[in-house]
Amino acid sequence: LRTQGLVGDVSKVPGSSTAQQTSEALAKLDAILQEAKVPRKNLLAVRIYVAEYTPANLKEMNDVYDQWVDPEGLPTRICVQAGMGNFAVEIQAEAYY
Repeated sequence: LRTQGLVGDVSKVPGSSTAQQTSEALAKLDAILQEAKVPRKNLLAVRIYVAEYTPANLKEMNDVYDQWVDPEGLPTRICVQAGMGNFAVEIQAEAYY
């Protein structure tokens, strides 16, 4: 299972924080995983793109991600800076069935 470009809906939450957008993107990923009947522990890789690679933004994103990820199946993860317009965070993930 591979997802591409999950982002928070900035039209619903204009000016939303990195934490809010991370939470919304992970909720979308949860919905996809649940529909495919794939548990979080089956995640293999997660790629997170942040608009601003600052300590404050990384802390916001990490706080949300660390509460969300299954500690029994930690995927590999990369986090890089990318210009994304109004989006603070974009998440891509791969999992196995």
